[in-house]
Amino acid sequence: MSVTAIPAERLIPAHWPPHAWDWIQCAQFLYPLNTKWNLAETVPCGFTNAGLPVEMQIVNRRFDDPGVMQASRAFERIQPWADKRPTMDCQEG
Repeated sequence: MSVTAIPAERLIPAHWPPHAWDWIQCAQFLYPLNTKWNLAETVPCGFTNAGLPVEMQIVNRRFDDPGVMQASRAFERIQPWADKRPTMDCQEG
């Protein structure tokens, strides 16, 4: 996605203007790869100052699934925060 985490009940951030296809603004980097058959994998790469998770997308040539998975695994292994998780403040309602 092209944005940090947003509330689960929203399709786009609250400060973005409405669009007929709400999801397309956030997914602008995702769907073109799917139409071209490029394998893309998303891996965590850190947190914002507010503690929200941030992810990075790794993309490779068409049909090179092992290359994408190897790059993703190598990146995940070197991250010092790999064992950390964001706090979850869930409320029933």
